[in-house]
Amino acid sequence: MKTCIVSAPFDPVTNAEIRRLLNAAKVNGFRKVYLYVTEEGILPRAQRMRMVSLAIRPWRKLELYKGKDNPANMIPLNSASEEIVRQGRYDLAAPGIRKLLIEEGPYLNETLDHLCNPHRAAHSRSVAMVCRQLAEAHGMDAEQAWRAGMMHDMTKAFSDEANGKIMKVYAPEMMEYSPKVWHSYTAPVYLYHYLGLRDRKILEAIRHHTLADGTGDLDRILYIADKIEPSRGYDSTKEMELSIQDLKKGAELVLAESKQYMREKEGLNV
Repeated sequence: MKTCIVSAPFDPVTNAEIRRLLNAAKVNGFRKVYLYVTEEGILPRAQRMRMVSLAIRPWRKLELYKGKDNPANMIPLNSASEEIVRQGRYDLAAPGIRKLLIEEGPYLNETLDHLCNPHRAAHSRSVAMVCRQLAEAHGMDAEQAWRAGMMHDMTKAFSDEANGKIMKVYAPEMMEYSPKVWHSYTAPVYLYHYLGLRDRKILEAIRHHTLADGTGDLDRILYIADKIEPSRGYDSTKEMELSIQDLKKGAELVLAESKQYMREKEGLNV
């Protein structure tokens, strides 16, 4: 029976691509469809080949091509759906790699750049760096803290209308607060449904990062990092040193300073 070789970056392999490959095998009577991972891609080729292996594991008709490079008679596969996944629709990736995408974060930088403006993306990367430092200082999961920092503002650029629609369903009781804080409630919803984030500690830390009403250590780390990260442009040595010694006291100091700022600069009674 016939076989064929299909080429694409597979950066990453998507559910739409899997369906097309399986349909091609059925329509054309292919015994095997071999997937050739091209050199061009955002991730290293070896990393993309690993993802393909995981993605096609449930289907016997699909197999990763491991023969010589640039085999003859390859059929190119349109890979337009791959960019959509990288931009923040991990739910459209092949099921076998969705967990990997969120836990290892190979496309988090591209997702961040798509969902946030350059200033917000730079801020998020800086927050993630401080989150990692604080987590390491307290013997916590540094990668988990880094991911929380990277993802905490991913819906901040959404319009008030878009965020409001999510709030009405998932957090109607919080709509009395300013739209400036709505993203802390809509981001967990977006991350859960579209990126497949299931880490409850990260989801909760993001939910509490604007009002500082979380009681967990990761909640405190994200709140502190969001307020004192270097790109904000002021000396936060005192706050960082105290937070390294005691997260609770560090968060209390940062919160007190934030309230004082809002009273003095913005005329808010908090």
